[in-house]
Order: sequence, then structure tokens, then C-alpha cells
Amino acid sequence: MLAGNSLSKRRNTSAIIFAIFFPGIAAVIYGILFFAAPDKAFMALRGSANIFLNMLIPLCLVFILMVMINLFLEPSLVIRILGKGAGIKGCLLAAAAGVISAGQCRLKKSIVNMHIINHF
Repeated sequence: MLAGNSLSKRRNTSAIIFAIFFPGIAAVIYGILFFAAPDKAFMALRGSANIFLNMLIPLCLVFILMVMINLFLEPSLVIRILGKGAGIKGCLLAAAAGVISAGQCRLKKSIVNMHIINHF
């Protein structure tokens, strides 16, 4: 039991270290790129900002949905619907939710592409 607990602590520690150092490493790479090729650095930074801004609204909607689910659904109900005992119905429901959530991003991309094509 102790070996599993220490393994869990080690995984949590490595995840925290990664979460702290990853943004720093990305900032260092952008800094090096800025001095090596400023135009490409600005282009990469603009692309990253564009991706972040495109994901901001869906991300906020997901957080709002998570808060609403936590407020109005009992954990036992969620476990009964999506847990191990749910069987194929739970699996299909989870798959449908995944398709719906990913479909919104693809639909938005398709609408943007149609808008661009119609203007050129």
C-alpha cells in the first residue's frame, strides 16, 4: 500500500514540476527565437494568441457547464449513468458528449472557412 502511495506522490510531483516549467520553457524558446528571427517570433506569438482566443469562449462554456453539473447533479447519479455499471448505455452517452463537444470546434472552423472562401 505504501509503494502505491509513494508512486502517486511521485506522479503528482512530476505533474506539478511540468506545470511550472512548461510555460517557462516556452517563454525561453520564444525569447531565443525573438533574438534569432524577430519576424518569425511575432508570427508564432500571434498564432499562439489566436489559438488561445479561439479556445477562450468554448473553454469558458465548458467551465460554466461543469459548475452547473456540479451544482445540480448528485455524484451518485453521475456514477450510476457513466460509471462501471452503466454498460454500453454509459459508453454511448460519453461518446455522444465527446462528439458534441468536439463538433462545436469543427463546426466553427467550417463556418470560418466558408466565410473566407466566399470573400475570395
